[in-house]
Amino acid sequence: MRRWVPAIVIVLGWGSLAHAATAGMAVAEIGLAGEGTGVVGFAQVLLNAAIRASVSPSPGMGPSVVATQSLNLPRNVLSAIVSFRTDRVSIPRVHVRGGGRSWWVPATGYLTGRPGTEHAALIVGMKPETDYTVTVSGIDETNFIEGSREILDVRSGAPPPGFPPIRVPVNKRDKRTPGYVLFDVTRESVPAGTSPSWIVIVDQDGDPVWYYNDLYFFSLPNDVRRISTGNFLMLGYDPYHSTAAAYEINLLGAQVRSWSAFDLGLDSMHHELGELPDGNFVVLSSKLHFYQDYPEELYGYPIGSDHTIVTDAIAVFNPAGEVVYFYDLVDSLDHLRFLQGFEETGFWEFTYGPGVNDWGHGNGVIEDPRDGNWIASLRHQDIVFKMTPEGALVWVLGQHHFTSTADLTWPFLHLEGPGSLPERQHAPELLPNGNLLVYDNASALGSRTSRAVEFAIDEENLTARQVWEWIDPDYTPPLYSIALGDADRISETNVLVDDGAIDRWNPAPVSLVGAWTRIAEVNKVTNEKVFELIVRDDAEEDPESFLSYRAEHLASLYPPIPGAP
Repeated sequence: MRRWVPAIVIVLGWGSLAHAATAGMAVAEIGLAGEGTGVVGFAQVLLNAAIRASVSPSPGMGPSVVATQSLNLPRNVLSAIVSFRTDRVSIPRVHVRGGGRSWWVPATGYLTGRPGTEHAALIVGMKPETDYTVTVSGIDETNFIEGSREILDVRSGAPPPGFPPIRVPVNKRDKRTPGYVLFDVTRESVPAGTSPSWIVIVDQDGDPVWYYNDLYFFSLPNDVRRISTGNFLMLGYDPYHSTAAAYEINLLGAQVRSWSAFDLGLDSMHHELGELPDGNFVVLSSKLHFYQDYPEELYGYPIGSDHTIVTDAIAVFNPAGEVVYFYDLVDSLDHLRFLQGFEETGFWEFTYGPGVNDWGHGNGVIEDPRDGNWIASLRHQDIVFKMTPEGALVWVLGQHHFTSTADLTWPFLHLEGPGSLPERQHAPELLPNGNLLVYDNASALGSRTSRAVEFAIDEENLTARQVWEWIDPDYTPPLYSIALGDADRISETNVLVDDGAIDRWNPAPVSLVGAWTRIAEVNKVTNEKVFELIVRDDAEEDPESFLSYRAEHLASLYPPIPGAP
């Protein structure tokens, strides 16, 4: 029985003839389980039902669907909740078809306990302004017979005002890594009632299928990723204390947990926020220092000996909101080592007030699971380095700078063979083979050519070898991301690259005016670009900027099934 269900309208659908589950449904569910979007246990239930039905068909014995309702979500018009009731305890089953694809709602997509009589399923994955057919039914938990089906028609909405303009000029689906792309994007203008920043998920077609926009929690390009709970972890804003905060949100866009820098006793939380294997969280923080031993002049220009500088720190806090580790990185490095960017004061003005120097501008920290040491990136130091939790340097990818004598004792890696060291880099990632993948922005004073680059590091002999780089050959001059950026390994062969602040005027003087975002998937074996997504204002005059900090690959849109491959 089919019912048309517009948003927020209840339709009661009374049972049609019951029928048994089929082996085909079971096989399909097992396949979904293998992709992390279904559940093997439920697949076995369906297979049992198919076997029982083939031996002794029992029409009319399954649960009846006695009421249905569909609700489009006002905070995300690409999502909906479908609820229904069965006349006996049953295992819910929801199938969605439309927009050129179909899928079963997996175990992690249900908002109610299973089995039961009241069922609610979250429908995510819908493209904008598209019609979908949702089929609901229940399977008897005792005899495994599927009962009556009800069909609802659901239509997704149009993206709200301010949604970023997305286009996809390249999409070779057969060569891509299956799944979705999650990224943040911040626009220059702010329509009334919205935040300038968006979290967006696109499907294999490059079409948006989920988004998040909250006026109070999100205000700058920043880190967002899926964690072990299946929810999303992001850096945002605590409006009550005017400071940064970490937020865990679910697919409904609802806040699950939060940790404010104020409550943690941290000066700040910036750039990097990740979950550690033990369930704790690592974040970059900062400390304020006043030094009076800088040289009076540099390059013939007076700079003065007194400077208040911001240094970067690694902080670890547990789910209870207790900081269990804190280390100020300047204690292992040298405050007198200052490069391009030291003079910048804008980034830290909100936290510390005007006039403070940005010494390190940390933008990445990860834990090496092999030994528990840290790998961190400092943009304004042009280094990626590894250190023990106690602060002993293991290696440094970078080179001596004339402003420092202390760095002459650092364990710099010697670059062997062809290649070049990164500058103004972001997002170090340790690969399964032990290599280091980095997004290399490049310097405004250097090549102005951004790239994804991979280094093989020999810690014992303190050497590094550049084993791969990708500079998109389709652009002349090459793309130059002034700031931001990310490179992630997403399969054995493919890498996802986020150029998050591309200078549209290169090689003219560097400017973020009209800067734009490009996300690409590239095969590192063939160097073929198999996907390209662009967020850009193409206006000739006064173009708006669209910036993105990082992009992540998701194997599934719904949270993965715990224990699934």
